[in-house]
Amino acid sequence: MPIKTLVVDSSPSVRRLLRYRLTACGCDRFSETASAAQALAKLRAEKYDLVTLDLLTPPSEGIGGEQAFQKIRADFPDTAVIITSPVTHDAVRADYLKRGALGYLVKPLTAPTFETARSLIRRRFGTGSK
Repeated sequence: MPIKTLVVDSSPSVRRLLRYRLTACGCDRFSETASAAQALAKLRAEKYDLVTLDLLTPPSEGIGGEQAFQKIRADFPDTAVIITSPVTHDAVRADYLKRGALGYLVKPLTAPTFETARSLIRRRFGTGSK
């Protein structure tokens, strides 16, 4: 099953890394954006199966990563969200998982981090065995 994925991160190099690594997890149709506001606009225009969302994406149009997460969960409840963030606090991770995030990946994104992503995606979508 193709997994249509929206990658949201202000860093072009991180977006490239996410696309590359997520391809091995079964994701094969990508869009990307550097802003949370643009991400919400893309979600309104097209259906995505998965969003990777950098919590520290700089706010644009008054919308940052946290606000985008809230809107995605409220307006697109069938879209899985994997949070990416340099924030390592277990309480923060637990809070996002409790509020419906599929996963919480800590930056910098490493090979073991993507093994976690592969497991989450496989469990949710039944893919990622490449």
